[in-house]
Amino acid sequence: MNDKFVNLPTKYTNLLNESKKLFDANMLKKLSSRKISYDELNALHKNINIICSENECNSYDINKIINGYDKKNNVIDIFKSIANLRNKHIVSNAYKSDLWKTNLKNLKESSSGIVDKKINNDLVEGAFINLLKKYKYNWDGLWSIIELKNNNIKNINVFDPDDFEEFIKHLNV
Repeated sequence: MNDKFVNLPTKYTNLLNESKKLFDANMLKKLSSRKISYDELNALHKNINIICSENECNSYDINKIINGYDKKNNVIDIFKSIANLRNKHIVSNAYKSDLWKTNLKNLKESSSGIVDKKINNDLVEGAFINLLKKYKYNWDGLWSIIELKNNNIKNINVFDPDDFEEFIKHLNV
């Protein structure tokens, strides 16, 4: 089944048109140069979510637009950039936390009986990072793996069976 589409419903068009108002020249320059702070990204994210709600949309709709709209659209490109940069900040903050190493240790232990080869820490970390790439443009971030509370890393855990299965596939490469 193809998830691509070319016609935007009215509520999506309204969301995109109203979101344009958030992007002044300075903000666009920061986004394009990737020199935007995590706080600024979170503020943009929050404001877009408010506009989204006002147009009877939710994050599922934003993800559908980001990943499924098959025509060139500058606002959608900006949404992708916001999601991508925000997720990179989340991963960077997670990497700096002690929870990162704890998660890798847990993944190594969980996969030791499943994978037929010797698993070292670098292999586990590489497979985990490859799994995170799946969520590169996810509007809600990496919520199924990296739990945030007040924009701080609260927990890191691959608890979704499909994500764990994908992690194992990355180990076997």
